[in-house]
Amino acid sequence: MLANTVKGLSQIHLRRLYIACVIPKILYACPMWADGTKKQLKPLIKVQRRALHLICAAFRTTPSEALELEASIPPLDLQIKQHTKRYGGIRFNKLSHSNPVIQRLPRSWRDGVLPTAPPPLPPRYKNKSAKNEKRTTTLLDIAKHTAPNHERIDPFLTPPWRRTASDFEGRVTITPHSTTAQPIDEDTPEEERESPADLHIAHVEDLARSDENLVVYTDGSLMRKKVFRRAGAGVVMYHKGIEVKTRKMGMGGQAEVYDAEMAALMIGAKMATRFARKHPEITHIHFFADNSAAVLAIFDPKPSSGQLYASTFNHKLRGFLDNEPTHCLTVAWCPSHSDVTGNERADKLAKEANDLTWSSPIETTRANAVRRAKNRTQKEWRQRWLKTPKTGGFAISNRLPPITRPTKRFLETPREVFGRLIQCRTGHAYTGEFRRRFFPEKEVDCPCGEEVQTRHHILTTCPKYATQRIHLHRFSRDVFLPEVLGTELGIKALTLFLATSGAFTLLGDERGERQNPVYADEPTVDDEEEDAF
Repeated sequence: MLANTVKGLSQIHLRRLYIACVIPKILYACPMWADGTKKQLKPLIKVQRRALHLICAAFRTTPSEALELEASIPPLDLQIKQHTKRYGGIRFNKLSHSNPVIQRLPRSWRDGVLPTAPPPLPPRYKNKSAKNEKRTTTLLDIAKHTAPNHERIDPFLTPPWRRTASDFEGRVTITPHSTTAQPIDEDTPEEERESPADLHIAHVEDLARSDENLVVYTDGSLMRKKVFRRAGAGVVMYHKGIEVKTRKMGMGGQAEVYDAEMAALMIGAKMATRFARKHPEITHIHFFADNSAAVLAIFDPKPSSGQLYASTFNHKLRGFLDNEPTHCLTVAWCPSHSDVTGNERADKLAKEANDLTWSSPIETTRANAVRRAKNRTQKEWRQRWLKTPKTGGFAISNRLPPITRPTKRFLETPREVFGRLIQCRTGHAYTGEFRRRFFPEKEVDCPCGEEVQTRHHILTTCPKYATQRIHLHRFSRDVFLPEVLGTELGIKALTLFLATSGAFTLLGDERGERQNPVYADEPTVDDEEEDAF
């Protein structure tokens, strides 16, 4: 009902609905029960196939492999592997030491402490063969995807009644990206409007006029050098417009930009509070970072990625605020790469920190583990796609490798046009060759007189669409189908052709816009009939 191709949800929302509501249901606890057999996956594959047809507005005969590529939804067996790594293994690092699951794992997961209750004894085998020695349990197999030295997240680190920014009665201000820009006056010419960078620079210049303000800029960096990734954090501190201290920290190759941004804010909190103790005139500390997610998360150490950094930041700044009732704190977003002196300086320090040795308190972050699990799924999916022979009507279009993120055409193409685009590229569309294959009793000729209406005929020679075919000729002079159907630029030209024509619809005519009903169209009711009601 929600997937109507004309007035229903878009393919973006349908995909989100399936991933958020259906996938968690059919793959619930899959790390424990999934064995990869076809018999087990068969009923689940039916569910995904039905969802893919609704998302892509495709015919029921369309192969699932093609729809998975178009919707960027991996096959279920690869999703189960990703769940095992991401929601099975990585989730172990969110459990407390007293959790029964951690009690059944090796002692290294509990910092060397013995389990509170002895775990079940391992099965005894009659002989100590190599096969029996390698036997393990499902729980231990899942634990192999992570390690106890990865980032640990404590769900009971802070109580639910912890103090948040709102509990400090206006002395703590968290300003995300969406609220920093000045409201735009439509009457002001565009060249006279002040950019967020100009507003920020003017604001910092006002802060530098008073010795009560301490300004701290933080930034994180992630760079790839050859085949290695390196992250770094940089901090620079200003008092009365003068740079007073800098610091940088190497994060190693097992961290993400978000982790570096959170670590930089933590370092800045330590530097700022130490400097404020030596300078009692400072009553207001201002932190500026160009990462909105880090700005919003740094003061609340909830159980999520970067909890250790947020906990340290919260502890240091909470002590600063409690020392004097006049002390204030501001954590705000600032524009990046906009000639903001403090941000440019912090960015340079963060990039220099990429070359430093690892000195972070966390060896492997949770964000990094989640990213690697997702990348592994895409890599395996791509390898399978390369090894699978290209057959059927989709073979000529199947030239773009799979990705786990929605493509640009998936996000930007209108729902009705996207459905025809999928039907055209897969060959399962309103054409004579499709009817001859699945409905031989129906007519297969083209209204223009062609004996068999084919996809090639509609795109290249049918006189009904001669005017709209200019979009295809601009890309390919001879409308070479492998390029039109199987390349990004060709698909873009094909989308324009479909949007301006009625190609691959039931009647072949351009679909007109539906008009909303108006009051004048309502039927009139006689007085006698109205009295009867």
